[in-house]
Formats: sequence, structure tokens, C-alpha cells
Amino acid sequence: MAERGLESSDPAVKASRDNRTTALLSWGQASAAEQEGRIHTAGYIAANMVSTINTLMGKANQAAGLPAAQVTLPPAAAHQSKATEAYKAAISAAQNGTNLLTTDEANRIKWIGYGMEALAHQGAALVDPANAKAAMSEAKEAAMKATANKEAADHGNPDLIPQLRRAGIDVAG
Repeated sequence: MAERGLESSDPAVKASRDNRTTALLSWGQASAAEQEGRIHTAGYIAANMVSTINTLMGKANQAAGLPAAQVTLPPAAAHQSKATEAYKAAISAAQNGTNLLTTDEANRIKWIGYGMEALAHQGAALVDPANAKAAMSEAKEAAMKATANKEAADHGNPDLIPQLRRAGIDVAG
């Protein structure tokens, strides 16, 4: 930040070097990617609905002796692919932000990243039926970590923290 005329003691310089700031920025990227995923999920669902409507209307028009009328949208697969990519980016950014936090104080906000990761896994399950079970399992695990981490951070329960760590759940404390 010296090129911007800021001294190393400046609060802005200190904040830019703090892993919590970097984690929050990474989580912001996760949020943006997740929103992109939601947009493409809506497109994926709409395209599938239009495909079903076209099939049903085609059969109805054929039975009535009318010409087939088609509604066109980009194919569902295009939205599915873009949604899947966006959710993968969201999961990665959420995990990156969470993994940056290593101090006890910083660990107290890991629940944010775990929660974002859980939501992105749920989105991935919506657009990838073949891998939905695995994605929902990952979502459940991330949600459990978020809940445990938030509980430990809020209440500082010394008995809860070792139990959760023995269960393989990374928590603050």
C-alpha cells in the first residue's frame, strides 16, 4: 500500500493484511457466484418446464389436428452447466475464505463460510440430479459445521468444543 501513500501503520494497510478481511472478500466472491448459480438454476428449471409444455402442447395440437407451436428458450443443459460451474466456484471461494481463518479469534466467524458452503452445495444438488445425494451430504456436513461453530463461538461451551473436534468438526475455541 506504500504506492498509494499509506504508511504501514495505517488501519487500512493493517486491515488489508488481516486474514479476516481476506476471508470476508472471499466469502463475497462466494456469494456472487452463488447468486449467479441461482440465476442459472431458474433458467434451468424454466427451460425444463418449457420443454414439458412443448411436449404436452405438441400432443394436444396433434390430437386436435393443429400445427405444433413451440416456445423456445436456451436449452436446459446450457443453464445447468453454467449453474454447476457457478456453484463449484461458490463452494471453492467459501472454503478458501474459511480456511484462511486460523486464530482462535478468527475461528469464531467460520460459521459464515460453512453456511455459504452449505447453500452452494444445495444449489449444486438442484441442478445435478445424478450427484444430488452426494451434494446434499456435503451440504449437511457444512451446515453441521456452521451450527457447531456458531454455537461454540456464541457460548464458548468448553465441553462442547472437544466433543465436536473429536467428531471431526472444526470449531472455534
